[in-house]
Amino acid sequence: MRALLGAVGILAAIGSAHADDSYTLPAVGAQLTFRLISTTKIADHTITAGQIYTYTITSISGANTEGTIRPVALIYGCPEGDTRKECVAGGKMADAKRDGDLLTVPVPDSIAESLAKESGYKGRYFMVEDRTFPMPGPKDFDDPNNTEFGDTPLFVLSNQLKCDYEPLPNFFPLGKTPQLTLTCRNVFSRTHSRIAGISDQTQEEPLSVELSYVGADKLSLPSGEWDVQKVGIKYVPDDPSHPSAEGESDVAVKLGLTVKSHTLVTNKATNLTSESTSEMIAYKP
Repeated sequence: MRALLGAVGILAAIGSAHADDSYTLPAVGAQLTFRLISTTKIADHTITAGQIYTYTITSISGANTEGTIRPVALIYGCPEGDTRKECVAGGKMADAKRDGDLLTVPVPDSIAESLAKESGYKGRYFMVEDRTFPMPGPKDFDDPNNTEFGDTPLFVLSNQLKCDYEPLPNFFPLGKTPQLTLTCRNVFSRTHSRIAGISDQTQEEPLSVELSYVGADKLSLPSGEWDVQKVGIKYVPDDPSHPSAEGESDVAVKLGLTVKSHTLVTNKATNLTSESTSEMIAYKP
Protein backbone atom coordinates (compact mmCIF):
# COMPACT_ATOMS: atom_id res chain seq x y z
CA MET A 1 0.00 0.00 0.00
CA ARG A 2 2.77 2.45 0.88
CA ALA A 3 4.42 1.74 -2.47
CA LEU A 4 1.09 2.42 -4.18
CA LEU A 5 0.86 5.80 -2.48
CA GLY A 6 4.37 6.57 -3.64
CA ALA A 7 3.37 5.76 -7.22
CA VAL A 8 0.34 8.04 -6.98
CA GLY A 9 2.66 10.83 -5.86
CA ILE A 10 5.06 10.70 -8.80
CA LEU A 11 4.38 13.99 -10.53
CA ALA A 12 7.17 15.44 -12.64
CA ALA A 13 8.07 19.11 -12.21
CA ILE A 14 10.75 21.25 -13.80
CA GLY A 15 11.91 24.79 -13.25
CA SER A 16 11.23 28.38 -14.03
CA ALA A 17 12.45 31.22 -16.22
CA HIS A 18 12.47 34.99 -16.42
CA ALA A 19 9.23 36.64 -17.49
CA ASP A 20 8.63 37.15 -21.19
CA ASP A 21 5.70 39.33 -22.21
CA SER A 22 5.61 37.73 -25.68
CA TYR A 23 5.11 34.17 -24.44
CA THR A 24 1.63 32.73 -25.10
CA LEU A 25 -0.28 31.41 -22.08
CA PRO A 26 -3.94 30.63 -21.27
CA ALA A 27 -6.08 33.42 -19.84
CA VAL A 28 -6.78 33.84 -16.14
CA GLY A 29 -9.67 31.51 -15.27
CA ALA A 30 -8.68 28.82 -17.78
CA GLN A 31 -9.09 25.25 -16.52
CA LEU A 32 -6.82 22.42 -17.70
CA THR A 33 -7.74 18.90 -16.62
CA PHE A 34 -5.11 16.15 -16.72
CA ARG A 35 -5.15 12.38 -16.31
CA LEU A 36 -1.94 10.90 -14.89
CA ILE A 37 -1.14 7.18 -14.81
CA SER A 38 2.03 5.77 -13.23
CA THR A 39 3.24 2.18 -13.34
CA THR A 40 5.93 1.39 -10.80
CA LYS A 41 7.97 -1.80 -10.75
CA ILE A 42 9.82 -2.75 -7.58
CA ALA A 43 11.66 -6.07 -7.91
CA ASP A 44 8.87 -8.50 -8.87
CA HIS A 45 5.97 -6.21 -7.86
CA THR A 46 4.09 -3.92 -10.24
CA ILE A 47 1.85 -1.12 -8.97
CA THR A 48 -0.37 1.05 -11.15
CA ALA A 49 -2.03 4.19 -9.83
CA GLY A 50 -2.96 7.69 -10.89
CA GLN A 51 -5.22 10.68 -10.56
CA ILE A 52 -7.28 13.21 -12.44
CA TYR A 53 -6.87 16.86 -11.46
CA THR A 54 -7.61 20.36 -12.78
CA TYR A 55 -5.30 23.36 -12.86
CA THR A 56 -7.17 26.67 -12.66
CA ILE A 57 -5.06 29.67 -13.71
CA THR A 58 -5.46 32.49 -11.18
CA SER A 59 -2.77 34.95 -12.30
CA ILE A 60 -0.33 35.59 -15.16
CA SER A 61 2.73 37.81 -15.34
CA GLY A 62 4.78 37.59 -18.50
CA ALA A 63 5.69 33.90 -18.85
CA ASN A 64 4.76 33.16 -15.21
CA THR A 65 1.51 31.51 -14.13
CA GLU A 66 -0.04 30.70 -10.78
CA GLY A 67 -3.07 28.63 -9.96
CA THR A 68 -4.83 26.05 -7.86
CA ILE A 69 -5.13 22.28 -8.21
CA ARG A 70 -8.52 20.63 -7.81
CA PRO A 71 -8.51 16.84 -7.32
CA VAL A 72 -11.12 15.25 -9.60
CA ALA A 73 -10.60 11.50 -9.15
CA LEU A 74 -8.20 8.84 -7.92
CA ILE A 75 -7.19 5.92 -10.14
CA TYR A 76 -6.19 2.52 -8.74
CA GLY A 77 -4.76 -0.48 -10.54
CA CYS A 78 -7.18 -3.09 -9.21
CA PRO A 79 -7.84 -6.23 -11.27
CA GLU A 80 -11.17 -7.99 -10.71
CA GLY A 81 -11.10 -9.83 -7.39
CA ASP A 82 -8.21 -7.80 -5.96
CA THR A 83 -8.59 -8.00 -2.17
CA ARG A 84 -6.28 -5.14 -1.19
CA LYS A 85 -8.21 -2.81 1.08
CA GLU A 86 -7.89 0.22 -1.22
CA CYS A 87 -9.41 -1.85 -4.04
CA VAL A 88 -12.23 -3.20 -1.86
CA ALA A 89 -13.03 0.25 -0.43
CA GLY A 90 -12.61 2.04 -3.77
CA GLY A 91 -15.03 -0.31 -5.51
CA LYS A 92 -17.71 0.57 -2.95
CA MET A 93 -17.35 4.36 -3.23
CA ALA A 94 -20.00 6.43 -4.98
CA ASP A 95 -19.80 6.51 -8.80
CA ALA A 96 -16.65 4.36 -8.95
CA LYS A 97 -16.08 3.07 -12.50
CA ARG A 98 -13.99 0.22 -13.83
CA ASP A 99 -12.10 0.20 -17.13
CA GLY A 100 -10.24 -3.08 -17.38
CA ASP A 101 -7.85 -3.24 -14.44
CA LEU A 102 -8.21 0.47 -13.64
CA LEU A 103 -10.68 1.67 -11.03
CA THR A 104 -11.54 5.40 -11.13
CA VAL A 105 -13.04 6.91 -7.97
CA PRO A 106 -14.44 10.47 -8.25
CA VAL A 107 -13.68 12.91 -5.43
CA PRO A 108 -16.91 14.52 -4.10
CA ASP A 109 -17.28 18.19 -5.05
CA SER A 110 -17.32 19.43 -1.45
CA ILE A 111 -14.07 17.59 -0.67
CA ALA A 112 -12.43 18.72 -3.92
CA GLU A 113 -13.30 22.38 -3.31
CA SER A 114 -11.93 22.25 0.22
CA LEU A 115 -8.66 20.59 -0.82
CA ALA A 116 -8.15 22.96 -3.75
CA LYS A 117 -7.97 25.83 -1.27
CA GLU A 118 -4.89 24.18 0.27
CA SER A 119 -3.20 23.60 -3.09
CA GLY A 120 -0.79 25.70 -5.11
CA TYR A 121 0.75 25.75 -8.56
CA LYS A 122 3.44 27.98 -10.07
CA GLY A 123 4.67 27.65 -13.62
CA ARG A 124 7.02 29.56 -15.90
CA TYR A 125 6.91 29.04 -19.63
CA PHE A 126 5.68 25.43 -20.09
CA MET A 127 7.30 24.14 -16.92
CA VAL A 128 6.16 23.57 -13.35
CA GLU A 129 8.23 25.43 -10.78
CA ASP A 130 6.31 24.74 -7.58
CA ARG A 131 3.44 22.36 -6.87
CA THR A 132 1.55 21.65 -3.64
CA PHE A 133 -1.09 18.92 -3.87
CA PRO A 134 -3.31 17.80 -0.95
CA MET A 135 -3.97 14.12 -1.69
CA PRO A 136 -7.59 13.07 -1.15
CA GLY A 137 -8.21 9.76 0.57
CA PRO A 138 -10.67 7.69 2.55
CA LYS A 139 -11.95 8.99 5.88
CA ASP A 140 -10.70 5.81 7.59
CA PHE A 141 -7.72 4.56 5.62
CA ASP A 142 -7.49 1.24 7.48
CA ASP A 143 -11.15 0.24 7.10
CA PRO A 144 -11.84 -1.64 3.80
CA ASN A 145 -15.57 -1.05 4.33
CA ASN A 146 -15.15 2.71 4.48
CA THR A 147 -16.87 4.43 1.54
CA GLU A 148 -16.33 8.10 2.45
CA PHE A 149 -13.58 10.56 1.61
CA GLY A 150 -12.02 12.43 4.51
CA ASP A 151 -12.37 16.20 4.93
CA THR A 152 -8.60 16.53 5.36
CA PRO A 153 -5.85 15.34 2.98
CA LEU A 154 -4.42 11.85 3.30
CA PHE A 155 -1.10 13.71 3.03
CA VAL A 156 0.26 16.78 1.22
CA LEU A 157 2.84 16.43 -1.57
CA SER A 158 5.10 19.35 -2.50
CA ASN A 159 7.66 19.63 -5.30
CA GLN A 160 10.03 22.52 -6.01
CA LEU A 161 12.81 22.78 -8.54
CA LYS A 162 15.28 25.50 -7.59
CA CYS A 163 17.69 26.26 -10.42
CA ASP A 164 20.11 28.82 -11.75
CA TYR A 165 17.69 30.06 -14.42
CA GLU A 166 19.95 32.69 -15.94
CA PRO A 167 20.60 30.65 -19.13
CA LEU A 168 17.00 29.49 -19.60
CA PRO A 169 15.64 32.38 -21.73
CA ASN A 170 18.14 31.27 -24.39
CA PHE A 171 15.96 28.16 -24.93
CA PHE A 172 13.09 30.31 -26.23
CA PRO A 173 11.43 30.53 -28.65
CA LEU A 174 11.40 26.75 -28.74
CA GLY A 175 13.74 25.55 -31.45
CA LYS A 176 16.13 28.48 -31.07
CA THR A 177 18.60 26.44 -29.01
CA PRO A 178 19.01 22.66 -29.54
CA GLN A 179 20.13 21.92 -25.97
CA LEU A 180 20.42 23.63 -22.59
CA THR A 181 21.52 22.46 -19.14
CA LEU A 182 20.42 23.97 -15.81
CA THR A 183 22.03 23.46 -12.40
CA CYS A 184 19.26 22.72 -9.90
CA ARG A 185 18.16 21.39 -6.56
CA ASN A 186 14.95 19.39 -6.39
CA VAL A 187 13.03 19.60 -3.11
CA PHE A 188 10.31 17.01 -2.41
CA SER A 189 8.23 16.81 0.75
CA ARG A 190 5.35 14.76 2.10
CA THR A 191 3.65 16.29 5.13
CA HIS A 192 0.45 16.15 7.20
CA SER A 193 0.13 12.39 6.77
CA ARG A 194 -2.75 10.74 8.58
CA ILE A 195 -1.66 7.21 7.65
CA ALA A 196 -0.28 5.21 10.54
CA GLY A 197 3.41 4.49 10.10
CA ILE A 198 4.04 7.13 7.42
CA SER A 199 5.79 10.19 8.83
CA ASP A 200 6.61 13.57 7.32
CA GLN A 201 9.53 13.54 4.92
CA THR A 202 11.64 16.12 3.07
CA GLN A 203 14.35 15.36 0.52
CA GLU A 204 16.63 17.79 -1.31
CA GLU A 205 18.61 16.53 -4.30
CA PRO A 206 21.24 18.41 -6.32
CA LEU A 207 20.88 17.61 -10.02
CA SER A 208 21.16 18.89 -13.57
CA VAL A 209 18.14 19.40 -15.82
CA GLU A 210 18.99 18.84 -19.48
CA LEU A 211 16.55 20.26 -22.04
CA SER A 212 16.64 19.39 -25.73
CA TYR A 213 14.42 20.54 -28.58
CA VAL A 214 12.97 17.56 -30.48
CA GLY A 215 10.72 19.20 -33.10
CA ALA A 216 7.15 20.05 -34.12
CA ASP A 217 4.25 17.59 -34.22
CA LYS A 218 0.45 17.32 -34.17
CA LEU A 219 -1.27 15.65 -31.24
CA SER A 220 -4.81 14.30 -30.82
CA LEU A 221 -6.03 14.19 -27.20
CA PRO A 222 -9.45 13.98 -25.53
CA SER A 223 -9.10 17.76 -25.02
CA GLY A 224 -8.73 18.40 -28.77
CA GLU A 225 -6.25 18.59 -31.62
CA TRP A 226 -3.02 20.40 -30.78
CA ASP A 227 -0.01 21.69 -32.68
CA VAL A 228 2.88 20.97 -30.34
CA GLN A 229 6.60 21.52 -29.88
CA LYS A 230 8.32 18.47 -28.36
CA VAL A 231 10.99 18.96 -25.68
CA GLY A 232 13.18 16.21 -24.24
CA ILE A 233 14.00 16.42 -20.53
CA LYS A 234 16.58 14.59 -18.43
CA TYR A 235 17.08 14.83 -14.67
CA VAL A 236 20.64 13.80 -13.80
CA PRO A 237 21.43 13.58 -10.05
CA ASP A 238 24.87 14.59 -8.81
CA ASP A 239 25.01 11.22 -7.01
CA PRO A 240 24.77 8.53 -9.73
CA SER A 241 23.40 6.01 -7.21
CA HIS A 242 20.25 8.13 -6.79
CA PRO A 243 17.15 7.92 -9.06
CA SER A 244 17.38 9.58 -12.46
CA ALA A 245 14.60 10.46 -14.90
CA GLU A 246 14.07 11.29 -18.53
CA GLY A 247 11.09 11.99 -20.72
CA GLU A 248 9.40 14.23 -23.22
CA SER A 249 6.94 17.13 -22.99
CA ASP A 250 4.52 18.14 -25.75
CA VAL A 251 3.99 21.90 -25.52
CA ALA A 252 0.84 23.24 -27.21
CA VAL A 253 1.75 26.20 -29.42
CA LYS A 254 -1.42 28.19 -28.69
CA LEU A 255 -1.33 27.53 -24.92
CA GLY A 256 2.38 27.63 -24.12
CA LEU A 257 1.84 24.76 -21.66
CA THR A 258 2.56 21.04 -21.70
CA VAL A 259 -0.51 19.05 -22.79
CA LYS A 260 1.14 15.62 -22.69
CA SER A 261 4.25 14.28 -20.99
CA HIS A 262 5.98 10.97 -20.51
CA THR A 263 8.59 10.32 -17.80
CA LEU A 264 10.64 7.26 -16.88
CA VAL A 265 12.28 7.19 -13.43
CA THR A 266 14.95 4.57 -12.74
CA ASN A 267 16.87 3.65 -9.61
CA LYS A 268 19.37 0.88 -10.23
CA ALA A 269 20.31 0.73 -6.55
CA THR A 270 16.80 -0.41 -5.56
CA ASN A 271 15.79 -2.12 -8.82
CA LEU A 272 12.92 0.36 -9.24
CA THR A 273 11.42 1.85 -12.39
CA SER A 274 8.40 4.12 -12.63
CA GLU A 275 6.81 5.15 -15.91
CA SER A 276 4.29 8.02 -15.91
CA THR A 277 2.13 9.46 -18.66
CA SER A 278 0.09 12.63 -18.25
CA GLU A 279 -2.30 14.06 -20.83
CA MET A 280 -4.76 16.92 -20.89
CA ILE A 281 -8.24 15.43 -21.19
CA ALA A 282 -10.24 18.67 -21.01
CA TYR A 283 -9.64 22.39 -21.55
CA LYS A 284 -11.94 25.24 -20.65
CA PRO A 285 -10.71 28.71 -21.73
